[in-house]
This record gives sequence, structure tokens and C-alpha cells, in this order.
Amino acid sequence: MNQQNQQVKPEELREALNRVPVIVNVPLVHPAKFAELIGVSEGVVGGWVDRAYIPTVKIGRYLFVNLAQIQESSKTAGFVGGSIQ
Repeated sequence: MNQQNQQVKPEELREALNRVPVIVNVPLVHPAKFAELIGVSEGVVGGWVDRAYIPTVKIGRYLFVNLAQIQESSKTAGFVGGSIQ
């Protein structure tokens, strides 16, 4: 992924992650699909991946965003149903 010279504010990342639909049967998604799901550019997601802002899993030569870990982390951080408590 190409790293862009954009600084991502934590609240922007939090807002974007809240837009990810809960997908029970698909715990991993390609970064391009993740970008589409949350409405940001692939370059932004690439920057998040490069900076380890979002959890990823590498299977062979392919990299996937770990939606299951994002969902679990959001529960422990106080995010429930797409909102902050």
C-alpha cells in the first residue's frame, strides 16, 4: 500500500470505523473493499494500514483488514452499535 502524506485525526478514524457494517460471516476484507464500505479512499486506508491504525492479517501474499478484531476492539473501547457511549 502506498503511504500518503495525510495526517489522520483519531476522531476521523473512529467515525470511519463506525460506518463499517457488522459482517458476521466475513471476518476479513480486502483493504479496497474496506475503503469502499466506510467511504474513504484506498490511499487513506493504505496509510492506516502502513501506520498500523487498523488490524490486518496477511494470508500468503494477500493482506486483509481484520473486521473481527475491529469489532471486538470497539466493544472493549465502549463503542456499541456504531455509537460512542
